[in-house]
Amino acid sequence: FIANTEGEYDLAERLYKDALSAVDKAMNEELKAKILSGLSGLYRLKGEYDLSVAFGLQAMRIQEKIKDLDGLPYTMDRLGVVFKLQEDYPKALYYYQKAYQLRRSNKKSKLKDLGYSCMIIGETYVAMDSVNAAELKLEEAKNYYKEALNLEGIAYAQNQLADINIRKGNFKVAL
Repeated sequence: FIANTEGEYDLAERLYKDALSAVDKAMNEELKAKILSGLSGLYRLKGEYDLSVAFGLQAMRIQEKIKDLDGLPYTMDRLGVVFKLQEDYPKALYYYQKAYQLRRSNKKSKLKDLGYSCMIIGETYVAMDSVNAAELKLEEAKNYYKEALNLEGIAYAQNQLADINIRKGNFKVAL
């Protein structure tokens, strides 16, 4: 499935569909959900948002049914991205927040994934001009990244917080 990261969308689509056909025969629901989620991401990259949502919702239903607490948040993130790209921020926020809640309730969640959830929620609040809510969520993201010792995440969160402070006119804080 490397092909979809290299822009070989047609090849990736064919590989995903071949894999989906094989998994259907094997009746492996967890793998089927992963493939459907992958197709959701692929169609998002192709700009085919309706297909992206359709495959994402199929994946999500299976993941909820089999209680795949590791895969489900990623599928929800993918749906959130599609809605954010379409500037449907309330729907994007809904999926991002559900993914975050699942990650928080899952003891196996990684700190960087919790930080990522907070980051995308914060960015969505920024897009909605809710800078105070965004600031709180981005601070939370920064704290998760600090705890995870993820320097890239810390830097990204810090940059987002600086942008918020510029918007608020707090130039010294932004600096």
